[in-house]
Amino acid sequence: MKLKQSNLATLLALGFLTTTVSAQTFIYEEEFDGTGNGYNPDSMTALAGDDDWVDFANRIGNNFSGNEGYFTAAGGTESVITGGATSNDPQVRTDFAVGINKSEVGRVELRVRIDKDQDSDYDAADALVAADVSLFWGTNTYVNPGAANGNPNVSINFGNADEVVAEADGWHRFIWTDKGGLSGGGAGTTQVNSFRLDPVNGNNGASFEVDYLKIEESTLIQVDPVDPVGPEFTLRQEWNWNTDGDQEGWTAGANGHFTISGVSGGLLSGVSSDGDPQIISPSFEVLDVESGRFVIEVGLVVDVADTSSKRLFWGLNGAGPVGGQALSFPPLPTDGLLHVVRLNLDDLINDRITSLRFDPSTTSGITTNVDFIRIYSEGPEIPFIPPPVAELDPAPLGPEFILQQEWLWDTEDDFEGWTLTNLFFADPNDADTGVFDSSIFAESVGTDPQLQSPNVNINAPASGQFVVEIEYATDFSPATAGQLFWADASGGPGVARSITTPSVPNDGASHTVRVTFTDNIDTVLNFLRFDPTNADAIYFGIDAVRIYTNGPPLSSDAPKIASFTYDSSTGDAEAVLVGNPTTVYTFVSAADLDFSASSPITLTGATVGTLSGGGVETDGSGNATVQFNLGTGPANFLRAED
Repeated sequence: MKLKQSNLATLLALGFLTTTVSAQTFIYEEEFDGTGNGYNPDSMTALAGDDDWVDFANRIGNNFSGNEGYFTAAGGTESVITGGATSNDPQVRTDFAVGINKSEVGRVELRVRIDKDQDSDYDAADALVAADVSLFWGTNTYVNPGAANGNPNVSINFGNADEVVAEADGWHRFIWTDKGGLSGGGAGTTQVNSFRLDPVNGNNGASFEVDYLKIEESTLIQVDPVDPVGPEFTLRQEWNWNTDGDQEGWTAGANGHFTISGVSGGLLSGVSSDGDPQIISPSFEVLDVESGRFVIEVGLVVDVADTSSKRLFWGLNGAGPVGGQALSFPPLPTDGLLHVVRLNLDDLINDRITSLRFDPSTTSGITTNVDFIRIYSEGPEIPFIPPPVAELDPAPLGPEFILQQEWLWDTEDDFEGWTLTNLFFADPNDADTGVFDSSIFAESVGTDPQLQSPNVNINAPASGQFVVEIEYATDFSPATAGQLFWADASGGPGVARSITTPSVPNDGASHTVRVTFTDNIDTVLNFLRFDPTNADAIYFGIDAVRIYTNGPPLSSDAPKIASFTYDSSTGDAEAVLVGNPTTVYTFVSAADLDFSASSPITLTGATVGTLSGGGVETDGSGNATVQFNLGTGPANFLRAED
């Protein structure tokens, strides 16, 4: 962003552009210059109707220059509110009603500096972090006069700033990004009526200056937008209720606060019967996108008596909607006409959207008419890779699964390359541990026992599917879950490459734990690690570990040109390719082996495999035979590429 601004400024300075740049508009702006609300240095002396910012409980005194209140910044020109903390919790509160709509609150910016090291100077040594300053809001006012405690729904924390930007002379901008309004503050509340600023946290004696507090209108929510959703967005999911009687899978919430009357005339209609009505979507899937940009539009005809707030929640990855995944709607016209609410959810969603919940009001007896709900996203979708699936004692595998590796431990004392950690496995005083009777017998020592396989380096098949089966038994111990880890091209064992496996009954019998991977293993399975328990002193025996692939593994060396024939008089040529199954390969030719000036080859036929997009797709065994013409010039070098 800084680069774009600099370039624009340069163009303007050079005269290449002429434009009028409008000033940023704010729904709330406090410059702390006394032209709006005054300042009272002691809340005990506040008077009704003064409409001041007040030093609550007199926790602020003079700064290092002997000032408290509105002054010009030390060494600068800014009008600021300044003072020195006489407590670890100084507070400046509004002793008046702020009166902005909480659903319209967007980006919030507060400019502050603190003499953090108390050396009577503001400089680069006074580096601030998000926890140094706090900002609060409320839907109620504080008790007037004096901004005292006593009213509900005040001092609601904005939380730590999302960004702290350091500037010259010790100034810092604390920025809370646009989250599409504020939620909370009591059912049915719509206004922000109080602020509390804690200009210094936990630094009694430190001086401070506050330059401004500015709040922009949220750009995440628009009512009746003039322009349609941009052409860069693709409609991914919609409900239009154009068929009478068809609710399109939507149902009333289980709490019974809403009753769906039906679908008629293109509207899904219903009535609230309590304060938390809910309408629940069917399950669906809108994939995450690389851009992180989503738009949801809701078309509503609002009841003439409905002035209550409304919220839309979204659920991700199969989970239900939760509070942190919601936006509140601004007030809508109650004129009986269709109105559209557009939610611009840039970077607020980073997963699959799989459910919605619409809370159409906060009061009883309100009729709701929903015309449509549409979900858009921008750019390429990110394919969803389901997590591995773990099963206990499953049905046998199908014939498409090919055994690639197994360990049976049928040679006494031969661990077949496996290494054991935090396990008794060769105790000379315990004849029941070690390798015998075609099993590894061991007992956990502590809560992190591990068995790691030797390297296997099995390439992924075209299907992307691996299966790992572990046959083992536990005895005389509580049943506990295990954990299977793996290493692949993305890295070694860790949280991202692990799955919890089912508890094996402690009945002394052998049970099979199966884990099925579909596209979870990146390129090559290097090795496994199995943690059979997370408890101490668990005795178990592992009978077998097997690794299967669904189809043959892809070759690391593919493709290979097995043979090549060329008729120099006509230029006709034929190549026999050995590659991976059902994979598209193209051919290039070059005058030298480094292929620095390679040229694509146009294939004229395929007697094995199928021509596809300028290349050839190999058959199910990875074979292809193709024909082309190289011309009658000098001999060329030939290469196949995937």
